[in-house]
Amino acid sequence: MTEAHRRIRQTVSLKVRGLTVKPQLPPDLLGILVLHPLVGPS
Repeated sequence: MTEAHRRIRQTVSLKVRGLTVKPQLPPDLLGILVLHPLVGPS
């Protein structure tokens, strides 16, 4: 995961030195999106 962030920062020309990535658990749940097909008369 750290390497992916490093590549993105290099791509957008941001400083990469000293980058550390740590997961913050448990993740925050901001919302739930449910997609389902529209069922109507045929």
